[in-house]
Amino acid sequence: MSTHSQLTALRIAYLSQRWGVTPERAVMLAAIIFGEARG
Repeated sequence: MSTHSQLTALRIAYLSQRWGVTPERAVMLAAIIFGEARG
């Protein structure tokens, strides 16, 4: 696992806890908020 994906996984875990949502939902929200959902 690369450092970047480790940081991303930790960020997703943190956000899912902070927002009180599932990790899957946090991934979707983070992609929208951080502009990672390009395509």
